[in-house]
Amino acid sequence: MLAAALLLALNTATKMKIDQVFAAYDKTNSPGCAIAVVREGAIAYERGYGMASLEHDIAITPSTVFDVASTSKQFTGAVIMQLAGEGKVRLDDDIRKYVPEIPDYGVKITIDNLLHHTSGLRDYTDLLGFYGYNSEDLTGEREALMLLSRQKKLNFAPGSEYSYSNSGYFLLSVIAKRATGKSLRDLLRERIFTPLAMTSSDVMDDHTRILHARATGYSLHGDRWGVEMSDWEQTGDGAVNTSADDLAKWMINGSRWIESLQTFERLSTGGTPRYGAGLVVGTRAGHKLLWHNGAWAGYRSAVVMLPDDQLSLAVLCNAGNANAAALALNISDAILGEPPPVSNERIPAHIDGVYLHRESGTTVRVERSSVGGAPLYPLGDGKFQAGSADRVVEFGDKAIDVTGDQGPRRHYVLMPPPKAVGNEFNGRYQNAEISADWTAFSRDKKLYLSGDRLGEVELTPLYENGFSLFGYVIEFTPDGFTLSSRGLWRFPFVRVK
Repeated sequence: MLAAALLLALNTATKMKIDQVFAAYDKTNSPGCAIAVVREGAIAYERGYGMASLEHDIAITPSTVFDVASTSKQFTGAVIMQLAGEGKVRLDDDIRKYVPEIPDYGVKITIDNLLHHTSGLRDYTDLLGFYGYNSEDLTGEREALMLLSRQKKLNFAPGSEYSYSNSGYFLLSVIAKRATGKSLRDLLRERIFTPLAMTSSDVMDDHTRILHARATGYSLHGDRWGVEMSDWEQTGDGAVNTSADDLAKWMINGSRWIESLQTFERLSTGGTPRYGAGLVVGTRAGHKLLWHNGAWAGYRSAVVMLPDDQLSLAVLCNAGNANAAALALNISDAILGEPPPVSNERIPAHIDGVYLHRESGTTVRVERSSVGGAPLYPLGDGKFQAGSADRVVEFGDKAIDVTGDQGPRRHYVLMPPPKAVGNEFNGRYQNAEISADWTAFSRDKKLYLSGDRLGEVELTPLYENGFSLFGYVIEFTPDGFTLSSRGLWRFPFVRVK
């Protein structure tokens, strides 16, 4: 029997605390969020805040449908684990058995590597973006496979490192389809959505499909809200559209699938990332924490489960500035009480600056008066928790070590501050894998990049020879530059003149 009735209501004071968490969105001139709170196996509180459609004055309710972006990955993982249990795929299969379009890198990439983000494959969303596709442009499986097939290198050897990559879960969708002859949409409807009576849930693999009660996505444009939707049709890494109502059914009745997602892969270099098969498994204040969040176009989402406390939370938003995971943890604090501070240890002096992880080319900025960053909470023994996540920072001599809530410990070194921009970086740079031909030039002591599909963009200085481009890190070398992000490690551009 499926349980989704309102059986264990929260008291009025607790509901008021939760409502206060969402006060900024509880308006008729703002997008907002829908929430579902599950306690002891029953819905304890559901509510909508703000508007599903600013154009048509439609309010958000627990039945409003949202694109949940990467929160979709738990459903993809559940289907793959089912297919593996039925012998339709093997977790140690070489992915080229199903997707021969992926180049032969001389090493085996397994389905297990895709599930746990240890494949080393570059992130197709980054590749498509720099190829010239915006989120509102129409792209699908063909375009993603085309760019992945052109990649000449991996970020790292499969199984040796962890790096969150949308390519892995997109390819799991392709593998599921080729192994069964059914789309991921059909597989999810047959295996999860219909059995759990998740009647509002669907997979958006066709951008023209009409979804009943779907909220419009919005983002801030200066001081006003603007529509931000996406026509990308890839599935697996995202594309599930669902409601708080339906996610409550998943959290209450989906335990056999959720249990199957709590499996891990030990790296060949040591360490075991805490990313399972579509869910992150960590701790908060000593209590087990299962979670995943998502962000795409004007949508933000999070599913957070605290099994030790018999508490599960879903937060779905159509406001691009919402931090759904933080909002979910704020709900948890309103119900369970805020975790007490572990230590009163102070942050070391003279730690401000940009720190570089040399292998990936990614950076972390540490500032004493940062606005919008993750605050550091002392844990004792020189360790600090970054924000509300299970991410620990340790300060050393001009270096920090960061142990992520998903990946292994990484070493970042303090970089020298940026120098005044001259003409030393001026030139033409190319990358054949994304057909990019970009020009760097200086003007008024500022550095710019331009290209046919890039436009003209000012680079923000980060450190000596290092700059930021849309949040990516560009580091110039004598022969060119590298472009780096979570899903692109040292992606090379060659200087041609």
